[in-house]
Amino acid sequence: MLKQVFFCRGERLVAGVNSLDELPAKLRKAVLLIKDKKGSGTTYEDAVTLATCARLLPGTDGFSGFVGRTMA
Repeated sequence: MLKQVFFCRGERLVAGVNSLDELPAKLRKAVLLIKDKKGSGTTYEDAVTLATCARLLPGTDGFSGFVGRTMA
């Protein structure tokens, strides 16, 4: 079942999807360019993508912690 929820409140955009791969390429790229992203309940692959976009280095505690928090 596809879960997509998009709404804007004030200056916040809230988007709920099961995977970044579900978004059209142009929207996915725009979402990844948003400065303050917070993932929750993501897949491992999406958590890694978000950590990479946050410029965290794989193999570091910061990267692993970010991935773990994002998947929770």
